[in-house]
This record gives sequence, C-alpha cells and structure tokens, in this order.
Amino acid sequence: GFAFVPQELVPRWVEEKQYTDVHTDALSQRALAAFISSGGLERHIWKMCKLYKRKRLFLLECLRRHFGDRFTVSGQAAGLHLVAGFPGVNFSDEMLTSMRVHGVRAVPVEHHSLCRDGAHAHQLILGYAHLSEQAMEHGVHALRAALAR
Repeated sequence: GFAFVPQELVPRWVEEKQYTDVHTDALSQRALAAFISSGGLERHIWKMCKLYKRKRLFLLECLRRHFGDRFTVSGQAAGLHLVAGFPGVNFSDEMLTSMRVHGVRAVPVEHHSLCRDGAHAHQLILGYAHLSEQAMEHGVHALRAALAR
C-alpha cells in the first residue's frame, strides 16, 4: 500500500510504519512466487471464475423459479454477490427480523448507501460464494416465505 502524508509527518509516519508493518517471511514469498511462475495461480483463478459463475447462474435460476419476473438484478455478472431488487418491498428492520426468523441472512443495499434516503430500500445484497446449491435453494425459498408475510 501507499499513503500521501504532509512532509512534516513523514518521519513519524516512517517510524510508525516500521513498528506496525507485517513482513512476509522469505519462505512464504518464494512459495507464492513458485505458485505464480508454475501457472498455478492462473489455473486457480480460472477454476474459481467458473465455479462462481455456475453459482451465480444457479442463484438466478432459483430467484426466477420462486419470484418469476417480480425481481430485478443489477450489477456486473461477476463477483461473489449480486443485488436483487424486489419492487414494492421495503426491507425495514421488521422485514429483516422476519427474514432472520425464516433463516435468511441478506444485507439491504440501503445499509451501504451514502444517502440512505430509501431509494434502495427494495434491494438486497445476496452473497453466494460460500453457499452450496442446496443452501441457495433453501435461502431463496425462505426469502419468498418471509416476503409473503
């Protein structure tokens, strides 16, 4: 990493950085370098991309099966989560409590919004990287049950 600090703070910054910096030992650095040089890192990245794409498509399939066309998805078709919008739904604290009772753990986009003016009150961040297909199926079914109340 790096930082831009005023010139008068550079000596103190350097001193603090020396005390707080975590250095990686040479053996770990050599092992990582060998992993990268052998192509192992690239193979791992491609494998994970395929896995997460498959998981995303499965989650979208579950959402379509349970919600039909009553949801939207935004964001890039990459990553470890997606943003699902449910028009007409307000993910209030009461709704989130109901969802937790049904076993659904999702984060409203509104919690990450700078304005928090309700513009994203109908959207959830749904993570899928750590979930099995069975868990995703169960979660979407539980989400539908929670929203039906």
